[in-house]
Amino acid sequence: MLERYERELYDARDLSLIAVLMADPMYRHDAGGKVTAMSHDDCRARIGAFFTEYRELVFRTIHLVVQGSVASWTYEMTATAHDGTRSQLSSIETFEIEGGTITHVWNAEHTAGPWV
Repeated sequence: MLERYERELYDARDLSLIAVLMADPMYRHDAGGKVTAMSHDDCRARIGAFFTEYRELVFRTIHLVVQGSVASWTYEMTATAHDGTRSQLSSIETFEIEGGTITHVWNAEHTAGPWV
């Protein structure tokens, strides 16, 4: 499930997978207690903005730990801008998956650079 999220939705830029992979609404939990209910249209706009800003996004999974309906994903992402400039960030996200769709995601702050 998360492999499709990473490889097909983000790496291959297939926004049609939002309706397959994510609940409507899907809830984003950010540090500090902010929770945002995101419709499929909200998710398309958010992820589509990355595609507009960057010509390529490539994720590398460091760890994927799954326990029941919860999966934690530690990753590095390399983003290539339209001018060829590359940047790399690292983060961890925790997903709750029910009925084959992502219902909740908890996001940590992204940090510049790779996991070392």
